[in-house]
Amino acid sequence: FLLIDASTTVDTTPPVTMLSTSDTMAVANELLYNGGFENGNLDGWTVGSDGDHKVVGDDYKTGTQSALLGFRDTPEGTTGYDSIKQNVSLPSFITSPLSFWYHLITDDLVSGGFFDAFVTPAGSDPITVAHDGWDDPEVLDTDLGWKNVTYQLNGLKGENIEVQFKVTQPYESYQTWTYLDDVKLTAATNSASTTTQ
Repeated sequence: FLLIDASTTVDTTPPVTMLSTSDTMAVANELLYNGGFENGNLDGWTVGSDGDHKVVGDDYKTGTQSALLGFRDTPEGTTGYDSIKQNVSLPSFITSPLSFWYHLITDDLVSGGFFDAFVTPAGSDPITVAHDGWDDPEVLDTDLGWKNVTYQLNGLKGENIEVQFKVTQPYESYQTWTYLDDVKLTAATNSASTTTQ
């Protein structure tokens, strides 16, 4: 406080911004539709090319179902790729990471077969979020187990993006597939109200 005269003082304390504890919860909205595949189909996703691309219940991370991509049930010897993708408009405020679980399997001890995840902003080149598979011919493990990926999208706020998951089978005489589950992308905004005292 600054004393001006015997009867007048001026409050020189900087104003304090108070956050109401009850109002500091973040509001999160899921931006991807059907990312857990629990409705039993691929609604919301655009499917492509030659593989299985379906929902199954024999292997999953959570819930009771996951998406199967690749060449598990197609005739042996099929080459090509299988994919699902979905377009998303990212808001300009806080966006949480894209996250998902995948389980990559092949039925033969050969080099080849890959899982990839891409994020492609409109008008730009794809960004590789994940790449996994048998690049190294010395790797003879046919089951790579469940793996989790998170990718921060803050640099893409306000962008229109495509999220794509892809399994490639480049050679004949074997089969490669991926189980995909718990694909999440949420937008969170702080709903806290402020008062100045």
